[in-house]
Amino acid sequence: NCGQLRIEDDYYTVLAYLDDLKDQAILDIGCGDGNYCRLFKAKGAKKVMGVDVSPHMIKFAEEIEIANPLGCEYKVVDAETEQKAVGQFDIAVTAFVLVYADTAQRLSKFCNFIYKNLKPGGTSINLIRNCFSTKFWGNSLEKYGRKFTMLDKTEDGGFGCTVHLPLTDNEEFTVTNYVLRPSTYEKCFLDAGFSTFQFKPCQTEMNKKSEEYWKEVNENPHQIVIIATK
Repeated sequence: NCGQLRIEDDYYTVLAYLDDLKDQAILDIGCGDGNYCRLFKAKGAKKVMGVDVSPHMIKFAEEIEIANPLGCEYKVVDAETEQKAVGQFDIAVTAFVLVYADTAQRLSKFCNFIYKNLKPGGTSINLIRNCFSTKFWGNSLEKYGRKFTMLDKTEDGGFGCTVHLPLTDNEEFTVTNYVLRPSTYEKCFLDAGFSTFQFKPCQTEMNKKSEEYWKEVNENPHQIVIIATK
């Protein structure tokens, strides 16, 4: 179940790198249907806004908000092309948004948008594919609901890949992700104005699953975290 997998490793990782959310203003860039937004609000965030390039996903998120009001706000915004900030936030989160940047130029646009929306001293937490991986993931993570097919190299020496996510036994959803070189991510964030930049490992919720269950993920992680401070 892809939804369960996302809860198990993606959500847990983001929360592991967030301190107490009380009185915090959080921006979720590429919010989709608002799952992270609702999670942040449930964890005590004072203000939560989600932006996404897809009007359909924002409409879906707003419908969920109407059905179960939490105080989340949603806007249709293209983070790659938008020049203006949508607000000033303590924390900005991107979960598999930067993976759509296949060049340093495109990545820089995302980084600039993140920077503009943070208060001085604000923090950006970003989930991307693991740019340090020395072994391509292929089918090694299939039991977690993900398969990967290698594509061409990127201009900076990284690579593209197709991510296969099963919807049913006979259907799957595929999306193209790009994995740039570590130095490309660092340069783009620092050039945008961030004062600190670091890579952090993803976290797995060991208390819910055994260490043996997470063996393949821990041996060859498919994702990594970027934390940058304005």
